[in-house]
Amino acid sequence: MLTPVCSDEVGDALAEGSPIVALESTIFSHLGLPSPYNRDALVRCSAAVRAGGAIPAVTAVLDGVVRLGFGRYTTNAELTEAINRIVAAADAQTRIAA
Repeated sequence: MLTPVCSDEVGDALAEGSPIVALESTIFSHLGLPSPYNRDALVRCSAAVRAGGAIPAVTAVLDGVVRLGFGRYTTNAELTEAINRIVAAADAQTRIAA
């Protein structure tokens, strides 16, 4: 069984019982919207979730690890690099099974 790794922000929200909204990552990856629209969509969706009083939790497989929440990136380059490492769901099934 896989144990997801939560970002600090998502982990804190879980511990406090704060609302969390899961955002599926494929649309934000290179497999969804083309760059730079994928990054812009992620930033705008996350901002909308925050404006509604919840914590955004992008669900993704990054570097072979199931993650809930990306954490906060301080630069567009950091965010873009994380987006580019997202594994597609079909690829994840193959990689996890291996």
